Amino acid sequence: LPVPGETDENLQDFPTVQLFLQRARDVKPDFPQDDETAARAAEICRRLDGLPLAIELAAARAGVLSLPAMLNQLHRRFDWLTHGARDLPAWRQNLWDAVEWSYSMLDVQERVLMNRLSVFSGGWTLEAAESVCCDDTICRDSDILDLLMRLADKSMIAADTERDRFHFLESLREFAHKKLKDDNVLEPMRQRHAQYFINFMGNAKQSLRQGSDVTHWLDKAEDEHDNLRAVLTWILEDPSRVPPALEFMMAMFSIWRDRSHFT
Repeated sequence: LPVPGETDENLQDFPTVQLFLQRARDVKPDFPQDDETAARAAEICRRLDGLPLAIELAAARAGVLSLPAMLNQLHRRFDWLTHGARDLPAWRQNLWDAVEWSYSMLDVQERVLMNRLSVFSGGWTLEAAESVCCDDTICRDSDILDLLMRLADKSMIAADTERDRFHFLESLREFAHKKLKDDNVLEPMRQRHAQYFINFMGNAKQSLRQGSDVTHWLDKAEDEHDNLRAVLTWILEDPSRVPPALEFMMAMFSIWRDRSHFT
């Protein structure tokens, strides 16, 4: 469902906020209806990607969790967004089982690709998916673009045609990320992800130094900023990676300076 933006007003007019407040009143009749409550409910709805089931499950906790507490717990949403209405099928009573039900409908290559795509932060391009995710396990019998379109058709990822990018809803990314970790391939995928964006920044640094396509590279780096920050996080987790971290940060200096990221 549509969620309110950061600057939207009349928050209680949005279906997501209305749904949250209605379900919260079902479990707590004296649940507040003021603007502050609506603002926090709107933030919860945004963080839950506007998914009706997730919103209903969160609102059902209004009797035991304050809204600030809910916001603080959304990084572990699969642990507490559980126990929906008992007259519903089991897979609709908690968020993990609902996603697992859809995940079970995918074929093996679609599952592998979905899991691997969770290594990206803030979305990815077709080129990045090909470079980071492809090997003999997938992309052998199916073209990567075909697999991406199949995942989009099944609503497991979303396509942004204006920017030629793909992205996850955060709940689905968290699900796929746990699957990737459970398969013991998270670290190799983080290494591949890091190497791709280290190369990306090397090309950007060369172009920026030569003064060619400056705006193009700044725009591309802006699109990938979440991925670039994820690479920095990975590099700095291990002291042996500090030398490439220094090179990486030097390459990012122009982006941070020109796009005001130092603040």
